[in-house]
Amino acid sequence: MAKFKFSLKNEVNHPQLFLYFCLLWPLSLTILFQYHFPTFDELPDDDDIDLRYYDDPGNYGVCGPIKHWCLLVEIVEPIPYLRPMYLVKDKAGKQFLVALYLDTGVEIPAIWKKHCFPGSVIAIMYATRHFFMDGQHGIRVEELENVKVSKTQN
Repeated sequence: MAKFKFSLKNEVNHPQLFLYFCLLWPLSLTILFQYHFPTFDELPDDDDIDLRYYDDPGNYGVCGPIKHWCLLVEIVEPIPYLRPMYLVKDKAGKQFLVALYLDTGVEIPAIWKKHCFPGSVIAIMYATRHFFMDGQHGIRVEELENVKVSKTQN
C-alpha cells in the first residue's frame, strides 16, 4: 500500500488523499454525508436566503450556492394528480411531497415512468423546502436537469 504525506497546505484537493483520509477516519464520511446530503428539515426554504447554503460574494444582490447539496428520498407512493407528484420520505423517515412543475409541453422522461414506483430513490440537487397553497410542505421541482431517479434492486 502506498504511503501518503499528510499536508493540508499542498494536498487537500488530491483525490487519493481524500480517500485515504476517509479510510483512516470513518467518522469523516458521516460528517461529509451530513454536510452534502441533508434531511428535509435541514434544507433551505425556497423563499428565504439561508446563509448556510447561499452567499452574495460581490455584494451585488445576487446570491448563489456556496456548496453542493443533494436531497435523497425514497418514493412511498405516487400521488395521482394533474402533475407528477410523489409522497416520499428522507433518511430521517420524514414524509413529504415532491411535485414536478414542468413547463407546458415538457414530457416526463421515459425513465421516470419506468422507475418511479414505491421503493425507488429520487436524488434532487439544490432542493429547497416549499410550502404549497393547500398547506402541505415538500419540494417543488421545476428543472428536471437537477433530478435523477433510480429504481431499487429486485
